[in-house]
Amino acid sequence: MKLHPSHVLKKPCSCSAAVAGIGIIVPKIVIVPPDAELQRSKIYFLMLLPLHSRSKK
Repeated sequence: MKLHPSHVLKKPCSCSAAVAGIGIIVPKIVIVPPDAELQRSKIYFLMLLPLHSRSKK
């Protein structure tokens, strides 16, 4: 992550969250810690941090 300091890795979680009042279940996305060991054959997304998070660093 040193090459992309304004990004985070995210992965889909096996658990899901229900949308309030609608009854639709959507997959929950979890931020992977920078020191986490990545696993083979798992899907990870490199995503840009929100603007308010980038200004704090």
